[in-house]
Amino acid sequence: MSRYLVSLIGELVIPNLLLIKTLTSVDKHVFLCPRGGESREQVGRLCAVSDIIDEPLLLEVEEFSLEDADRVLKNHLNDPSSEYWVNLTSGSRIMALAAFEHFRKLQSQIFYLPPYRNVFMQLWPDHIEHHLPIKFKLSLKSCLEAHGVKITRISSNQHSLEQLEAMYAIITQNSNSRFMNLLNRLGSEKRSANEENKLARLARKFSQALGISEYEVETPAWLSFIKGAWFEEYMAYWLDRIVDEVYYGVVIEMEGVQNELDCVFMHENRLHFVELKASANIGDLNEFLYKLDSLGKDFGLLPRCFLGIADPDVEHGLRHNRHYLRRAKVMGINILTYSQLKPENIEKTLREALFSSR
Repeated sequence: MSRYLVSLIGELVIPNLLLIKTLTSVDKHVFLCPRGGESREQVGRLCAVSDIIDEPLLLEVEEFSLEDADRVLKNHLNDPSSEYWVNLTSGSRIMALAAFEHFRKLQSQIFYLPPYRNVFMQLWPDHIEHHLPIKFKLSLKSCLEAHGVKITRISSNQHSLEQLEAMYAIITQNSNSRFMNLLNRLGSEKRSANEENKLARLARKFSQALGISEYEVETPAWLSFIKGAWFEEYMAYWLDRIVDEVYYGVVIEMEGVQNELDCVFMHENRLHFVELKASANIGDLNEFLYKLDSLGKDFGLLPRCFLGIADPDVEHGLRHNRHYLRRAKVMGINILTYSQLKPENIEKTLREALFSSR
């Protein structure tokens, strides 16, 4: 008796990958795909990431035609002596309906992965809510590769926790525009005498806080850290205590289009993005939210998103402008602010955010 695993190809990539990795005793992989489009490329990526060596059976159907899908399935997968495992999570509703109607008449088990869950539901022959737990842990690299996204850069600087906490204290205690404008002038070559004195005092401040020389403060590596990279590393440090793998200061690329990510990681087989702002104006929150919302969608990644803002003024402003929080909730974005991100609170904040139900 042959055993087939049938995966429907559509917008959702990860549920197919997870079931392929969970059900390994398969004689033949079958992919039911919409005719045309990029289905073949997605199948190729799934096979590569899943280490499927044997040539799969690729069946193309009209995405919104019950009749065509039914005809294709009857012509190719209609052996009553075979066993069929079917994943209905992706693909169009028409494809899923056609597949369900076809395979329930055969010897089959039909599965579905509900959103934000890590256990497959069985739809047929019996309805079982928690049927097949996913024990496989998907890596960040595999997740991105399955979507056709490659990583072109990852930051790897490692500063001490004391230095990271010192940066949090300095920036959050001086998050006014005058200080931030002066900070951005650090390392500049053209300076007035008055500015020279102010920048010298600022360099001395960072030198003492970070335990480095005043000369080092204005070297490229330390300037990058002081002007913003510290926050990515700070967040990554605390996330690394909770999840297996965190990348920060990342550049991803898909079909020649690049985008930068402050922090990205996998948790419970779901992709997570964190956008970070050390200093911000509350009036810019809409822009931050829409950018973060569109970032994952543009790459077809559908991540869970967080916006971390260290600026105490933004936290205060949100108490009187709660419509930003309501908008973020509608968009599925969790905003984390100054008090939540302080060194004494951040680990508890992140654990609560990551393990809360969505």
